[in-house]
Amino acid sequence: MVCLTLWNCRNKMRVGEVVWPLNKVAGVAHRHLQEFQQVWRCPSKKVRAQRPRWKPLDTGFVKANYDGAIFEDLSAAGIGVAVRNEHGEVVAALAKQIPIPNSVFTLETLAARRAVLFVQELGLRNAVFEGDSESSIQAISNRLLSHSSCGHIIHDILVFASSFQSFSFSHVCRQGFSRHIGSTSSFIVELWGLREGLLLCCNLNIESLVVDLDAQAMVDVLKNNAYANNVISPILDDCRHLAARFQRIHFNHCYRQANQCADLLARMGAIQELDFISFVSPPADICNAFEDDLNGVYFNRMCTDPGVIV
Repeated sequence: MVCLTLWNCRNKMRVGEVVWPLNKVAGVAHRHLQEFQQVWRCPSKKVRAQRPRWKPLDTGFVKANYDGAIFEDLSAAGIGVAVRNEHGEVVAALAKQIPIPNSVFTLETLAARRAVLFVQELGLRNAVFEGDSESSIQAISNRLLSHSSCGHIIHDILVFASSFQSFSFSHVCRQGFSRHIGSTSSFIVELWGLREGLLLCCNLNIESLVVDLDAQAMVDVLKNNAYANNVISPILDDCRHLAARFQRIHFNHCYRQANQCADLLARMGAIQELDFISFVSPPADICNAFEDDLNGVYFNRMCTDPGVIV
């Protein structure tokens, strides 16, 4: 670590940057070593196989994903609904053209109403409705019948939904992304991915968020507000400030095999020529992984054995 610090000082001197005094090099190297040891923990126990998986809907439930889009060049708007069963198989789908409403909020609420009516027409009794408009879903969930522009639409939704045995509305993120960030450590890569993901969710006006990360060290750092690190502090502070903008946020650890869609997007980012690419639908490279999640495919995972507690 001392040699690495000296080498970094040499490179900085070559380009005219400020370097640490020689009497500070040992201390800087020691701090870097401590930081490395904190974020890189090698398992010392025996390993055993686990099989993490993405959990589909409960048996008997369907999921209806809906969305609305405005096409100004056609002076029209469109509504789309896709209904899937607990196995991820498409049960039915529709696409409908409507006049352009007075706002995107109204369009999303109209799409929600059409989704509920569509599921009712199919004779299904238990449904989860997912849309990408947080404000519209909150208005429906809070039964805002007094809403000036959409109160009557929300009323229709609740009337149609009253025929179901069970139903719920939930928000789903519309977009995904991949970014190329160059060569760096795995821990900083994870921080960059978190920062971009939080920023994307902020731009989508998401208020409540659960973040799944496949780096346990990242989760530990994020849950420890007292943690400080000279190397990663700027980007870590960015992540903490972005996280503070959500009304509710929770960080979870998951195994990489259960996070394969995000992992494949990260691999795409490593080789892409553009700095940043945003997707409104799953790119072809992750479609198979997406289907594996929907089909509940299991994966072997070697993890530490907790041992026997006496």
